[in-house]
Parts: sequence; C-alpha cells; structure tokens
Amino acid sequence: MQISVQGADAELSDEIAGTTSYDDKIAAYHYTRELGFPLTVNVVLHRRNLHQVRELIRLAESLGAERIELANTQFYGWALHNRDALLPTREQLDAAWRVVQEERARLGPKLEIVWVLPDYHEQYPKPCMGGWARAYMTVTPAGEVWPCHAAGRITTLQFANVRDHPLEWIWNESDAFTRFRGDAWMPEPCRSCPRKTVDFGGCRCQAFLIAGDAGLTDPVCSLSPHRPLIDAAVATAERAASEGGSAPVEWTYRAAPASRTLAAKG
Repeated sequence: MQISVQGADAELSDEIAGTTSYDDKIAAYHYTRELGFPLTVNVVLHRRNLHQVRELIRLAESLGAERIELANTQFYGWALHNRDALLPTREQLDAAWRVVQEERARLGPKLEIVWVLPDYHEQYPKPCMGGWARAYMTVTPAGEVWPCHAAGRITTLQFANVRDHPLEWIWNESDAFTRFRGDAWMPEPCRSCPRKTVDFGGCRCQAFLIAGDAGLTDPVCSLSPHRPLIDAAVATAERAASEGGSAPVEWTYRAAPASRTLAAKG
C-alpha cells in the first residue's frame, strides 16, 4: 500500500494539500500496518518541504513502513503549471541529499529510502518508466491506455481504448505505443549518443510540454538544443532565493484554481 503525505507535520501537509487531510493519512498508515500490508510512504518533494526530509524519513520509520519514496517533483501537468512555486534551488537539493545519505547509513535495511532524481538539476534525463512502452502501461478510468502515467498530456498522440481493442493489440500494434519504442524514431543528438540504450532519449512528455514536440530529445539533457529552456527555469528559482523571496510566487490549487491560492516564497 502506498499513501502520500505532503509534509512531516499537519500544518505544512494540510497547507500544501489545500485540505485538512494529514490526520486521516496518519490513520490510514496505521490501519495499513494493522492489516499487515507492506507500507510505502510517498512524498513529492519541492521548494516548500525539502527542509523536512529528515523528519519525513523518521515519520516513515515511526509508522513501521518498509519504504519511503522521496520523489522530487516531476514537472508535468499541474506541477508544470506551478513550476515557479515548486522548483527548488541546488542548495536545497544538496542539503536534502546529504540527509538521505545520513539516514540510509543510520537505518541500513530497516527502511528503504528511495530518492527520485530532480531531473531539472541533472546532466542527463532519466529512462522515463524504463523507456517508452517497454515495461509499463496505464489504463485510465475512461479506458484509454497510456505508456506512462502522464502520456495523456501529449495531445498529438491518439491513445487506443480497451473498449475498442484488446490490450495485446494496443501494446504490440497501436501507434501511440510503437511510436517511440526502440531507437529508429530518435533525432540527433540521441541517435548517435551512446546513452540512447540507457535513457532512451528521456521523457516524451517532457519533450512535448517543454519543447512542443514529443519526438525531440528530452530538454533536460545537457546535449539537447532545448536545454536553455530548463536552465532558464532553474535560474529563475535561484534568483528568487538569492533575493530573499521578495517576490512571492502564487501557488494555484488544482481543485479550485480561481479561489484557492498560496503565496509561496522561494
């Protein structure tokens, strides 16, 4: 069982969530353990909660969890909409990573601590979901089948539906699943890059959302001609931090974007 929490204490967790949910989440953690289910505590990390990494790890430890996933925000969907309010600084990430290493040394095998890389601050992209349509699929409530949990954001693709086709056909033959499988689709610099069998060109969703074309090299890659778009976003976060957060960034909640905002200081 994997249950997310937004902060190590009720005040911050509820503020980030935009709803009073922390106590219910803690109750759900305890209930999961009472049932004897393996438990993963999931935390999406960003500018507002990275300072709580140690407290979050110790919360997971106190709950008897087997695993905590510290997932640095991936900027798709609503997170991309709120990127200026969520993107952390390099200093924040480095401090949190040091804590993760210290806690791993202290806990050993007692608690698995997973650290999902903050790709905007990396030199190369991650092999998103192990590569496009290589090992993973999502069936949405409407019946569409996606090669990853965010693929529906790529509006230039048509995704087959389980009401119209069997999963075997969708996996093996549908255009959306075969479009970026393998390396024949790759442009330069991916096509001649020795890393193409490591990261598979990076994230197709990120290429579409940042550079406007799912068939391009992931802009996170330092070799991508679109990397300056990522660097500019990181520079904005660093500049806001160096100015002491003098210009608050509006944080828009998904549930009611017109009425629920939070002034987030970098």
